[in-house]
Amino acid sequence: MTRNTQQRGRQRDADREGTESTEGTDGIGGTNRTDSIDSTDLPARGEADETLGAGTTPGADAGVLTLDGVGKSYGAETALSELSLSVAEGEILALLGPSGCGKTTTLRLLAGLESPDTGQLRLHGEEIASAEASESRPPEAFGLSDLEDADREARVAELLELVDLAGRGEAYPDTLSGGQKQRVALARSLAPEPDVLLLDEPLSNLDVRLRVSMREEVHRILAEAGVTAIWVTHDQEEALSIADRVGIMSEGRLHQIGSPEKVFERPATRFVASFLGQAGFLAGRVEGDRLTTDIGPIGREVLDDHGDRDGREEGEAVDVLVRPDDLRVTPATDGHAHGRIVRQQYRGPSFIYRVETTGGDVLHCLHNHTESFDVGRSVRIELVAGHQLAWYPREEGSRDGTRDRGIEAEVETDASATLDR
Repeated sequence: MTRNTQQRGRQRDADREGTESTEGTDGIGGTNRTDSIDSTDLPARGEADETLGAGTTPGADAGVLTLDGVGKSYGAETALSELSLSVAEGEILALLGPSGCGKTTTLRLLAGLESPDTGQLRLHGEEIASAEASESRPPEAFGLSDLEDADREARVAELLELVDLAGRGEAYPDTLSGGQKQRVALARSLAPEPDVLLLDEPLSNLDVRLRVSMREEVHRILAEAGVTAIWVTHDQEEALSIADRVGIMSEGRLHQIGSPEKVFERPATRFVASFLGQAGFLAGRVEGDRLTTDIGPIGREVLDDHGDRDGREEGEAVDVLVRPDDLRVTPATDGHAHGRIVRQQYRGPSFIYRVETTGGDVLHCLHNHTESFDVGRSVRIELVAGHQLAWYPREEGSRDGTRDRGIEAEVETDASATLDR
């Protein structure tokens, strides 16, 4: 490794212990500047979690890269609205959201391919784009043409070793596998030692099995290089497993940003809860120290105290977030049933049963593959969650599940997303 790369790698390790550019090959590119500054501390897990609407990220100026109130529209369509965030030295930030949420527009702005209509973008505190500037200053850097021959050869050898392709420098592209080509693209982007690496769906063209192994490999390479990275993806499992923090976007807005554990286990908004994993919402009504629901009463101690949710008024209608591993079903007679199974999904090691309650809620229950129940079977539902549950004000149309089915359908392939930690 070069001296700068070694320093970044050591700093990244120390931080963790103490606490799209121009769309190049496979959506990988870099943002670079030649001068260096002291790195800032990477926030410890759970300490940098923020819920953001149009507000500014606390301590934004401390980041390597800062977006402050950035907005972008195309005609009457708003692609980004008041986006504010910062990225720390050596951090991997994943931007996650459905198609059209604004994540790729964000990368294009960072790469200088677009200019913001509002707000400002700063790299190491220096403005690289703003609504007032006449033009953006694209900060990309490519190749090693500024190095002497000997230094260039040494850097190439160093990068090939980093991406586990030592000795393959003379290989032709058609002799490389898909994963090897991906590593070459990553090595080329890391060659000029960028301060920020931008990745736009970098693994989307790989098959599922190779995608899983490659995300682990890319994560290792980024960690060893100590590079700061922004990783855009629609794959929930990918985002949750590789990122230090995850930002959830929808319709040009950042709904929540925080550690993978925080955004998954304590989603700040109903959209985040619906988008991550396979969410179900159990309708309830506040009655004293408990909620009444279709599956029986739930004590308030089971519900989280995030924000003002512990201040719900008597009689208020709310929805409780429950995921498949929070619930179990048992066969029941019609007179004692909470609902019936309307769909069965076989996942190999497990079944996920979709259950419609007597009141119209649609829930999902996870069972071992040896526990098989027929569709149409009347069942009782037991809450088995070993953690506090998020809850939200009731939304019109949510009782019958129709509001959330569209989101669920979009992320069906990611329904089993887990924390690979």
